[in-house]
Amino acid sequence: MAIKVTSKKCFTASHKQSFQKLANYVMSHYPKDTNLHKAVRGTFKAMDDAAAKMGKAGASKKRATPKRRTAKRSAPKRRTARRRSAKRAAPKRRRMRRRAA
Repeated sequence: MAIKVTSKKCFTASHKQSFQKLANYVMSHYPKDTNLHKAVRGTFKAMDDAAAKMGKAGASKKRATPKRRTAKRSAPKRRTARRRSAKRAAPKRRRMRRRAA
């Protein structure tokens, strides 16, 4: 009995060739080893399932139109290094004089 190779859209031609090579090798070198055949079929099924799962996960996240932020909910303005250092700097001397007087 032949080993059916996976055929998902996401697999490239080289993937499919590799799968086919593996299936052919197992069938020609170990024609009577049913456990090995079952294992190879199982790996192909697992790859199919994983590909289907990835396809579903990617499809649900995609949007037809990108979500736009309103003016109120726009990203907060980034604090620049200059503004941060100005905040940390000691008070100016002129101000200190006024306070002392």
